[in-house]
Formats: sequence, structure tokens, C-alpha cells
Amino acid sequence: MESGSGVKQFLVGYFEGRKEEGYVVLEDPLWEFYDALSVGLGVGDFLDIDSFFELTPPIDSGSNQLNEQDMPNNQNDAPPPPPPGDGGNGSGSGEKPQKIPLSAQRERTGKLKVKDFAGYLHLPIEEAARRMNICPTVMKKICRRDGLVRWPYRKIRSIQRKIAARSKALSGVDPDERRRAHLEILDLQQQLAAISQAFLG
Repeated sequence: MESGSGVKQFLVGYFEGRKEEGYVVLEDPLWEFYDALSVGLGVGDFLDIDSFFELTPPIDSGSNQLNEQDMPNNQNDAPPPPPPGDGGNGSGSGEKPQKIPLSAQRERTGKLKVKDFAGYLHLPIEEAARRMNICPTVMKKICRRDGLVRWPYRKIRSIQRKIAARSKALSGVDPDERRRAHLEILDLQQQLAAISQAFLG
């Protein structure tokens, strides 16, 4: 079984490798939840149940500031949590992800290229935009800017349906029909590969 530091080291190396390959790392919308789960659990620390359930700070503390050792280890990686009582989204339930400042959104979307969307081609553009945490209109503008006129979701879905239909003929009795089906499936798979290659190239 791997130690916690070994797993962390692997994950850091993995994400650094993906960044070098041009992938964009998005903020996990559940980071606050995971952070709350790990309260009192530092590297090598044990949970102190008495201090965990202490609802108010001691009276003699004289300050509501967190000590340096109480700060999360990844304070540079994650944005600070919203202040209590912040009615920014109006719901108060915390279901919506934290709002990203407009300037940060513009900077991030300005750097995006069509190749950054390669992992989402099989989805409708609205769903792909939601998963990338950007507006569908912005996604369409990036596609047009980089020369992509039409989002390939429908074309990919059509090809996949044709492959599924022709795959049934592979288990047929007629060897000529099986050969034709195999060749058609290869051609359709090459079409799918060409669509993906257009995004990566």
C-alpha cells in the first residue's frame, strides 16, 4: 500500500505531465468539501476530537485570525473560501460553484485553443462548455477563431451509430458481407480519427 506522500508525489507528477502536454487543469468544484473533510488531519497529525468539536475559539485568544499551522497546505492552489454570510449567489445552499472573477475568466478563455476541446468532441457543445466551465458562446467563438465552423458532435454520433449498425453484420454467416462490414467499419473509424486529428493538429 502506498503512503500518502507517495500518492501525492505521483499525482503532482501526473498533473505536471498533463500541463506540459497542453491540457488545462480545472479547479475541482468540490475542493471546499474535501478540505472540510480533512479538518485536523495534517501530514502526520492526528485528529484531536476535543478541538474538532470546539465551536468557538477560546476567549483569551484575542484574535479570530488563523495561526500559520492552521492554514491549509495548498493555500496557493485553492482560492480562499467565501466569507460567511456572503449572499453572492442568492441561494445560500452552496450548490453553485464559486464564481470566478471576470478578468480571470477572460484571461483563461483567451488562452484556450480548439485543441483544448479535444476530449469533449463526443458531447453536445453546451455540455462540453459546462464541463469546461465556460459559456457555450465563448466556446463557439474560440472554434470559429481557430477555423472550426461546426462542432463535430452530430457527425461523431452519426459515425458511431453507423459503426454499431455495421458491427452486427460481423457476426453474420456470409463471409463477403462480413468482409464488407469490416472494411466499412475501418473506413468509419478512420473518419473518427480524422476528426480527432483535426482538433489536435
